[in-house]
Amino acid sequence: MKISENKKLSNKDYHADKRFVSASDLKLIHKCPKLYKYRLDNPQEPTEAMIFGTAFHCFVLEPKNFEKNYSILDLDNRPEPDKTMASNKNKEWKAKLETKGIILTMEQFNDLIGMKQAMFENKVISDIFRQGYAETSLYWKDEEVDVDCKCRPDWINHSLRMVVDLKTTKSAEPEDFCKDAAKMGYHLQAAHYLAGCKDVFEHDYKFVFVAIEKKAPYLCSVFVTDLYADGRGETIEIGDTQRLAALKVYRDCSHSNNWLGYESKSTSKHEIFDLKLPNWYVNKVESKS
Repeated sequence: MKISENKKLSNKDYHADKRFVSASDLKLIHKCPKLYKYRLDNPQEPTEAMIFGTAFHCFVLEPKNFEKNYSILDLDNRPEPDKTMASNKNKEWKAKLETKGIILTMEQFNDLIGMKQAMFENKVISDIFRQGYAETSLYWKDEEVDVDCKCRPDWINHSLRMVVDLKTTKSAEPEDFCKDAAKMGYHLQAAHYLAGCKDVFEHDYKFVFVAIEKKAPYLCSVFVTDLYADGRGETIEIGDTQRLAALKVYRDCSHSNNWLGYESKSTSKHEIFDLKLPNWYVNKVESKS
């Protein structure tokens, strides 16, 4: 396939194209190939957290698209303010707003405003977003595994050689966010995006997470994937190992059309797992004895 960069492709069209493997796909495959295949064939409705996160991305990075695709439900502006939303005129007013797209409450909209303001009051963050491109779709072939890949970074700053991902979160406190990163596979995502940038732009980039809390005072933190002298760090090394393993599983399952469940993680020929207590629990018990 041709290595390419597309700055005009919509978010909807990017996600609709299943010919290429994304970081989200690989995180699911790493967890369970059968789960990935099920969700591929049975798309899930977005959660409230996902809807809000997407709205924030659009509000910050694509303000014109936000105006086109979102409506704000300000109850103070309803045509019959002395009546509830059950009145016919108020229902018609809401239905008209829904034809425009996704509806956000006034509370949610105020949170978006507060988050954006807090974000750009942070000098490090404002410097990162001073120049660059939002929502660029990248396509390439992973030559080692022979799989077509894609990614869509939230922001690319070529002068700083940074790939940036915005994360709305309950807690941007460093220890909390790093735990979430391990649990949610952010390291695999970072490794995938950096692989794409390397192939498309022929340069090494750093991966930056900007974490912003969803409630006032909208605290935010900036995280960069650790780097050694050779440009590789433990976070990316682990992410890249998991990414390549997931790509190979995807390739093999696609060829055989046999999408394995959790038995793929078993080291026993009988596909039976040992019930092993996690280390943190064992250590906790031993510390009390």
